[in-house]
Amino acid sequence: MKVYYNSKLAKRLLFGNFKTCMFFGTVITKLAQLSARTKRHEGIHIRQFWECCVLGAVLWCLGHGAAHAYHMIRGDARDRWNDEAYHASAFEMEAYAHENEPEYQHKRRWFGFVKYYGKI
Repeated sequence: MKVYYNSKLAKRLLFGNFKTCMFFGTVITKLAQLSARTKRHEGIHIRQFWECCVLGAVLWCLGHGAAHAYHMIRGDARDRWNDEAYHASAFEMEAYAHENEPEYQHKRRWFGFVKYYGKI
């Protein structure tokens, strides 16, 4: 996993209390170092990212496509709504559920995040 520490991009993109994120298969962070737990958390997101890329390519090759529009919420409720949406993500649910398991990425099955859909 490639991690960019003290990333200028992270400092420009991340807001609020967010310090680290997976960005197109790499990890960018405002921090000088990451804990093993955070590395596992972001590593799970990298797997999710590539699984979704593969799935998207397969669907595209089959002639099927799906489009998702994400809307930024503006106003006083933005932070609360964005936080709720963040924690309602199947990707985040899986990553938080297994970030303390050092071997999870090795034993994780493909599309492991799917079982978290509908568990809001």
